[in-house]
Amino acid sequence: MMRVFRLGRFIYNKPAFLMGKTLVLADLHLGIQEEYRKRGVRLFSFTYKMVSEVQKLMHETKANEIIILGDLKHEIGISEHLKKEVREFVSLLSDQYKMLILKGNHDGELEAMLAGLNVEIVSSRGKILDFENTKVYMMHGNAWPSRDVESADVVFTGHTHPGIEFPDFEKKVVKKCWIVGRLDKLTMKRNGYEMRKDPKVIVFPAFNDLSGCITKTSQFVGPIFENFAFIPEKIYLLDAFEIGKEIYEESAKRGVITIG
Repeated sequence: MMRVFRLGRFIYNKPAFLMGKTLVLADLHLGIQEEYRKRGVRLFSFTYKMVSEVQKLMHETKANEIIILGDLKHEIGISEHLKKEVREFVSLLSDQYKMLILKGNHDGELEAMLAGLNVEIVSSRGKILDFENTKVYMMHGNAWPSRDVESADVVFTGHTHPGIEFPDFEKKVVKKCWIVGRLDKLTMKRNGYEMRKDPKVIVFPAFNDLSGCITKTSQFVGPIFENFAFIPEKIYLLDAFEIGKEIYEESAKRGVITIG
């Protein structure tokens, strides 16, 4: 089962959304293994594995375009090793598919790294797209969106890596999740926006398993969360199981998204 919206659908058991023939992903954090190595954990590069995963999804869904909602890479700066990994990832995919990348807070100097490749790069404030008469605002989530968001029907955002805890006696299991809600018009107005619609917001889980999840609602990052402009409505696990607004609200009181 896959949760289906008028706009598109979640890919079953994958942190990916299919919108027509466009596959949307967030927070790939290429090169994150270097961060683990600095902490004494030896890991090999996951770049080619991730290319293979994306190619498989593109084949299975018959998609022809990839949109990445920021944090394509993990290291905020630039190194020759990371540049090679990121260029290879984008080159292998952009040779086959149209690509759009919304920059995230980790994507410094991305234009220089990907110079000459067939990819469109947009600032972290985002971009509005017209999809079958639906205006979809795409952004990473680390910055306020542009005023174009005022006419959006739907907002896609990444950045916060949402997850949910399942306590089990002395241990706990954390799973990625989707959070679906809407923007609070009054809060947006206080921050200089005149929302002409009441857009649904879909918060994407991180695509990279190594980049972790945030379950503490107080740690949700980005101005929309930090300024309480986001009103949650439902939580979905990657298998499309619906948690519901009540669980989120009770969890928010405790400061952590959890069941049990």
